[in-house]
Amino acid sequence: MVATTDICDAHPSLLKTGELRVLLPLFQSYGKRRAFHGPIVTVKVFEDNVLVRQLLEAAAAAYRGKVLVVDGGGSRRCALLGGNLARLAQDNGWAGVVVNGCVRDVDEINGCDIGVKALGPSPVKSEKKGAGLVYLAPEPALSVLVNTCKLLDQQHRRKRNNNNAELSFKIST
Repeated sequence: MVATTDICDAHPSLLKTGELRVLLPLFQSYGKRRAFHGPIVTVKVFEDNVLVRQLLEAAAAAYRGKVLVVDGGGSRRCALLGGNLARLAQDNGWAGVVVNGCVRDVDEINGCDIGVKALGPSPVKSEKKGAGLVYLAPEPALSVLVNTCKLLDQQHRRKRNNNNAELSFKIST
């Protein structure tokens, strides 16, 4: 895994053009895996986790070792991932889940052998209408670098290899 600082140092022109972006360190870490990586699958939802469940329930072989990126629009009004879904992700071989939104059942998630990043916890469950979009190829807006914050060093990088993106997170304490 390459450090975020090294990537930024090696690509100053990409930082200037906006092709490489550094976000505020907003993600909290959950689950037993402090570092995870893999090709990404993205889903865009808003306060509705039906599509998240469908992806996590899908055939294990199709998604083994992948990272699910859930673009929840940054909403903190409800959780898009809980203990049951984290267990599904673990049992079906996902490497991790990154949620631009909230999680619930934090103790259950922390018991799972999976990596989860989210903005924070919310006790409120999501809607169940099935609204949203699934992207098997990653959206560029979701492939970004996360900078360091205090003792938490979250890093992710995007690699293009046969039109697949790979997302890696490394946590150091």
